[in-house]
Amino acid sequence: MRGEGEYEGVQARYYNEYFSGVPGDLEFYLEVAASAGKGGVLELGSGTGRILLPLAISGVPVVGLERSPEMLRLARRNLKAAQAESQQRVELVRGDMREFSLGRQFSLIIAPYRTFQHLLSPVDQRGALRCIREHLEPGGLFVFNVFDPLRDLADRAWSDDRELRKDLEFEDPKTGEVVEVWYRRDYDLIHQLLQQELIFRRLAEGGGEVSSVPTRLVLRYAGRFEMEHLLEAENLRVRTLYGGFRGEPYAGYGEQVWTVERPLLD
Repeated sequence: MRGEGEYEGVQARYYNEYFSGVPGDLEFYLEVAASAGKGGVLELGSGTGRILLPLAISGVPVVGLERSPEMLRLARRNLKAAQAESQQRVELVRGDMREFSLGRQFSLIIAPYRTFQHLLSPVDQRGALRCIREHLEPGGLFVFNVFDPLRDLADRAWSDDRELRKDLEFEDPKTGEVVEVWYRRDYDLIHQLLQQELIFRRLAEGGGEVSSVPTRLVLRYAGRFEMEHLLEAENLRVRTLYGGFRGEPYAGYGEQVWTVERPLLD
């Protein structure tokens, strides 16, 4: 089934309602940024500003790098609602994290909400990490979270279930219509890709379907040791790996919350 592209159309329109982050991630990144140095913060995949705007409101200068024009447009609209002082702390840039050059370095670079998993090959991952290292001050930190679906893969080994399921519903903020999101998930085990079909159904007041828009979302997953290898290959030193935003131990699958640094001497 062909549909709209990633973070275009309905994925962008309903980003704040559906792609609402991982519980605890906003508070975590706010805390990390509060202790960053004077070089400011770069957020990769800044989207509509879910993390970026609270950072600016908290007093942190932040640059947001985003590839999707629709997401950037929504971020600029959201930014206009902030106070002028907060707006002045924000710079939004259209760019691709696989290859970017901003002409400056940062004390902290973040990639929240599994942004790094939009890099769909080791070549793309290493290209992004190379750019990240070049944009970090010596001693600067790169903090990001990704998800390893090992447990889900183990469960699926005993099942051929590929049924379309309802994920959640919410109210369209403009029309008040109910929007249902249905999903089907599959894996490309050779290339370590999680392939998701997402269908956004708008319903009239009586429950009849107004529209149904199919979309796709593809993420690449990596185990702990592959991720360590990728980081070390680009001379980024691992400080910590946690299994959650409160410092939970990593269980060997699930959420990976990484803090890595550019060495003072490369």
